[in-house]
Amino acid sequence: MGILHRPFRPFNQFPKRQGIIKRSVLGQGIFRRFAGSTNTHGPNATRNNLFCYTSGRWLYDEHSQLSRRYVEFDVQALQAHASRVLGTRCIGITKLPEGLYNKVLSLEMEGGAEVLARIPNPSAGHPEFVVSSEVATLDFLRNVLDIPVPNVLAWSLPSLESNSVGAEYILMERVNGRQLSEVWATLSETQRFGLVKSLVEIERKLYKGSVSTLIPCSVFYESLRDIS
Repeated sequence: MGILHRPFRPFNQFPKRQGIIKRSVLGQGIFRRFAGSTNTHGPNATRNNLFCYTSGRWLYDEHSQLSRRYVEFDVQALQAHASRVLGTRCIGITKLPEGLYNKVLSLEMEGGAEVLARIPNPSAGHPEFVVSSEVATLDFLRNVLDIPVPNVLAWSLPSLESNSVGAEYILMERVNGRQLSEVWATLSETQRFGLVKSLVEIERKLYKGSVSTLIPCSVFYESLRDIS
């Protein structure tokens, strides 16, 4: 399940398939976001909180909005996959505040290790392409453009027989650090200038590495058959 470095191929758009779910528009309903996390430990963790969207409410069309962000998966199978990848037992799951398109779970392992599991909601797009494109993009950014993005440890697709989780997922390292909003006020002018320069350098790499071949495309591996 680990990433193997493969040639990349851009697609100008996803192949047209019946049943593709379009991204929902936030303006379709009045939305209120909540911050917080849900702690669920052990094999009897509260499944409903993991499957449902728990970071906000809608005042209009809420049932439809929530259904687009509801996805079931086998919690114990996900823990087992993480255990095999890390070589140690998963002892707890914490659901982190989620965006509109992905659920993010923190998996606590014996010995103190921590990995993140990203599971896309139905609103994110067609299940055959969402995860494979994100994995290929992260691989391209990390190994081709040398941009410090999280390292992908494992990933899977529902179409693969080996995926007992029952949903797409990505296991990735959790990057240590603090949010910029927490420290910006304490930074000196020199530190802020250095930070801005580092961001500009990342943008330069993105532009130089993608302007001729990728923009405005999605990135995929040449073949998924050989990646395990």
